[in-house]
Amino acid sequence: SRRRIAKERKALIVEGQIDALRLIREGFNYTVAGQGTAFGDGHAKELLNLGVETVFLALDADNAGKEAACKIGDLFQKEGVEVRVIALPPGSDPDSYLRQQGATAFEYLLEKSHDYLTFLVEHRARSINMASPAGKNQLVQQVSQQIRLWNQPLMVHESLRKLAHLAQVPENMIGVGQQFVPNLYIKKQESAG
Repeated sequence: SRRRIAKERKALIVEGQIDALRLIREGFNYTVAGQGTAFGDGHAKELLNLGVETVFLALDADNAGKEAACKIGDLFQKEGVEVRVIALPPGSDPDSYLRQQGATAFEYLLEKSHDYLTFLVEHRARSINMASPAGKNQLVQQVSQQIRLWNQPLMVHESLRKLAHLAQVPENMIGVGQQFVPNLYIKKQESAG
C-alpha cells in the first residue's frame, strides 16, 4: 500500500488487519490498519511523510469505531489534511460489507463519504440536546475548542465558518475572523547539570 499511498496522496484507514487485507485484495491497495484506538501521532506522521492529502476513515459502524474516527480524523485535520468518513451500515465493518455487497458498493460509499467536520458535529450532537440553547452551546464550544488547536490557520478559519453553518449560529459568535495563534509545540531544554 505504501507505494500507492505516496503516488496518489491518499490513504484508507480501517481498524483491523482483516479489514485491510480484504480491501487490498479487492483493489483498494492504499489501505492501512489503524488498530482502532491504538492509532496515534506516530502513525499519522508516517502517512503525512508519504504526502497524503486525503484520508478516508472506514472504521467499524459502532460507537467505538465512531469515537476512533473522531480521534484519528483530528490528527490529520490539525495538519491540514482532508478527512472523509465512510458511513458503513450499523453493525458492519469493511470486511463484512465487502463480502456481502462487493467492491462496487464500497466504492459508492467512498464517493458518498462525509467530510470530517460534518461527521464530528453529527456524532457529537447524538449525545446532546441540540434543541436546547445550553446543549447547542455545549456542542459549539466543544468542537470550536478542538478546531482552534489545529496547526493550519486557514483550516481553523474555514472550519469555524463551517461549524457556524452546521450549528446554525452567526459566525462572529464562535470567533470567525478572530486571530488565533496556531498550536505550537515548545520543547523544554533540559538543564545541564
